[in-house]
Amino acid sequence: MKKEHPVIPLSQAVETIKTAILQGQYEALKEVNRVQLAVYYAIGKYLSKNTRSLAYGSGGIKTISDQLRKEMPGLRGFSATQLKDSLGNIGFQQYRNIK
Repeated sequence: MKKEHPVIPLSQAVETIKTAILQGQYEALKEVNRVQLAVYYAIGKYLSKNTRSLAYGSGGIKTISDQLRKEMPGLRGFSATQLKDSLGNIGFQQYRNIK
């Protein structure tokens, strides 16, 4: 004898699949965000350490930003101001204090 499987309405199938897709997208975004924050933290730590010791001199962060933009066209979020404020000193120091 064949075992009967209940018929699931198409609308329920669509909702189940949609929920799985949305959950997967959400989890992927969380992971991307986690990795991105870790990268920003590492960059901030690196810049904080090297700018304090004056290893790069007074225009170092601007030079780094300019070179990154030249070598990686379309790169966003790494202007000299953003590196200084968000990543270089303020962001790294605040994140370190929270951790």
